[in-house]
Amino acid sequence: MPRHSHRTTRVRVTRCDDWDDFIQSLRHIAAKLHAQRIFRGHASPNWKLSSTWERKISNRRSYNRPYSRRSIYEPDGGYERERDKGLRQFKHLATAIPEIPLQMSDCDNDWWALGRHYGLDTPLLDWSRSPFVAAFWALAERVRVEKLRPDRTHSTIIDYTSKHPIVVWELAFLDFDSSVSDQSKVFRPPEFELIDNASFDLHRQRAQQGVFTRLEHDEHTDIESYLASRNLGAVLERYEIPCFSMDDLSVAMSDLERMNIHYGTVFPDPHGAAIQTNLEPDWFMFRNEGEGRLETPLWGRAPVEKS
Repeated sequence: MPRHSHRTTRVRVTRCDDWDDFIQSLRHIAAKLHAQRIFRGHASPNWKLSSTWERKISNRRSYNRPYSRRSIYEPDGGYERERDKGLRQFKHLATAIPEIPLQMSDCDNDWWALGRHYGLDTPLLDWSRSPFVAAFWALAERVRVEKLRPDRTHSTIIDYTSKHPIVVWELAFLDFDSSVSDQSKVFRPPEFELIDNASFDLHRQRAQQGVFTRLEHDEHTDIESYLASRNLGAVLERYEIPCFSMDDLSVAMSDLERMNIHYGTVFPDPHGAAIQTNLEPDWFMFRNEGEGRLETPLWGRAPVEKS
């Protein structure tokens, strides 16, 4: 199927016709300029590339002033104090818990990475080296939102989805190449850095092919606006994938299941196994009805045409 791609002033946008078109789009990556690429999934194109910590404190802005660290906390430095206080409390509560690696380092980013995998609000933003893992998170969040809708029926066409496609972000960078000038390098520690190899083993990070980015800038609190301010917006690409019905979600989630991407594998522990097991009966509730439609659970089973 054709791909519809155009440039904006900030990022490249590829509007896919459907899930299959997205897969076709990924095949073109090999023909692009050699670069490392990381991916992140969002259930809505309106969500910013901001960490949970940035999103949390941005809700506290006062007098409708433009958000920045300096405008949120007075006097200067308050942002860092509250952030570091949260990290100290997490370390205190988590130390000596059996699941915590005994060889935990004193590196703050290691602790932030550990906490992020268990739901801690952190200044780190999650990415994956796999576009399919990124797509899983976008789709899983979309399914979660749809499941909680009080007006949902078996034949409902997704109202939330019909208005907004899911999104997979791609960030490409050549920082590993010594021929790239410092000005053109995407990452500029400590202002903007890639956090890849922790000093200890995180089984969830390994299963998700996960990496993190960390942005520490006085004015920009999302990666898109930050890179645009440096005239590097083109290193970002946003794949928009329509999901207009439960069938659309069924096809995508079933494909990912066949790739062995589901809660039981991205969370390779008893918690993930429990989530996956509890969700299995729910997939049968998400079916489209009507002549010629697929009656398909949203997880792990091949589509069956209704007779």
